[in-house]
Amino acid sequence: GMAFDFLTATCVGSHTYLLNKIPSPKVLLKAFEEIRPTVIFTVPLILEKIYRKQLQPTLNKRSMRYFIIAGEASGDLHARHLMDAIKAKDSGAVIRYWYRPELAYMGFVSVLMHLPEILQGMKECRKAIQDARPDRLILVDYPGFNLKIAAWFHKTFVRPCRHGSACPEVVYYIPPKIWAWKEGRIAQIRKYVDKVLSILPFEVEWYAEKYGYHVDYVGNPTLDEITLFLASSSSDKAEKWRASLGISGSAKVVALL
Repeated sequence: GMAFDFLTATCVGSHTYLLNKIPSPKVLLKAFEEIRPTVIFTVPLILEKIYRKQLQPTLNKRSMRYFIIAGEASGDLHARHLMDAIKAKDSGAVIRYWYRPELAYMGFVSVLMHLPEILQGMKECRKAIQDARPDRLILVDYPGFNLKIAAWFHKTFVRPCRHGSACPEVVYYIPPKIWAWKEGRIAQIRKYVDKVLSILPFEVEWYAEKYGYHVDYVGNPTLDEITLFLASSSSDKAEKWRASLGISGSAKVVALL
């Protein structure tokens, strides 16, 4: 009684589950997989033996869970290539993907006009994350939405966790362009993001020199996407395009995007 009261009093904002009878290992395994507890109190000790000998090895081998959020068409394209790369490295990975381009409003007035819709979208996204309970939350660009989700995820899942590498992480793939505008977002990135993966090589040095913040450059997916597009496109199509613009086949073409 006193130990249970202490647990519930000190774990503010956490969810506590009390089992008042000894379940079978099968039932326990299912419960642990669904709840994924960070703290386990066992009375009597037989439950600890069941957990350590039969259940913990199984849980340690479970597949990694990823939850990926994108909001724009470009982010969707990059996210899909990222999912393919994750599956190539870890075929057993469980990936949940949340993509709502209709919520990607730009500008103060546009956001204000659609605020109820955006807030409802955030609510639905948080619910989906709670159901998935991911090991990695991966944010793809879309900073106005994603940084708010990162703050909530950190408060809900990361801060209560006290098991080091077992804690869930927030990964930002294609971070906000704070070197161009809204530089104040660095405070949110520092506080709520565990790892930043950049597609622009100069950002590594910029973040390090200006803020002492480590960023990893992982290559630019646009180059891969162009390569795939060219490989899937016929040479006849390119020749017809050049001919329509009066460009010779041997001339170099530079795209300014």
